[in-house]
Amino acid sequence: MLRTLINNWWLFMLRGIFSILFAAALLFFQPFLVSLLLKVVAYTAITVLFGIFALVTGIVTLAAAARGNLHRRDTLLLLADGFVLATGGLTVLLVPTLTLASVVLLIAVASLVFGTCEIAAGFHLRHHLTDEFLLITGGLASFAFGICLLLARNQAMHMVLMLVGLYAFVQGVAITGLALRLQRLRHSVHALAMRP
Repeated sequence: MLRTLINNWWLFMLRGIFSILFAAALLFFQPFLVSLLLKVVAYTAITVLFGIFALVTGIVTLAAAARGNLHRRDTLLLLADGFVLATGGLTVLLVPTLTLASVVLLIAVASLVFGTCEIAAGFHLRHHLTDEFLLITGGLASFAFGICLLLARNQAMHMVLMLVGLYAFVQGVAITGLALRLQRLRHSVHALAMRP
């Protein structure tokens, strides 16, 4: 798994950046949720943005998994993670009758699934990097977020969206940090390979 992650560090960088941008977009839309007239437009925009975000990050994760050994269990974890994200994004974009509350429920369930995948992948990665914690941190954030969202989905929607934004930011920072760490590992591996 370590080789798959190192070779695809830039894909994880993209995933982290997309997550941080999504968090910033949610913060941008917060003032519009106060006005009754603009609330519908803001909810629609947030729903579409989430669909795009989930689809793109799912495709990025599937691409990273496809470049690895598809018979290994750790690569299958990446495939499951990417499949859940991409499927959730496609569902949101292709089913126009979904309400924002349904999208929030979909986000909660998806977060539980790929949080579990990321925690399992992170523990596997720790066998190779003893101080690695970023993927586990992202997975724990995903899982905890899924639980919190299930418990809070009947609260005021602007509070739920604040929770989604906070989660997207934490997840984005964790995955971006992992990508930078993998990039440094890639350079050190190449440097070692070039030594006589």
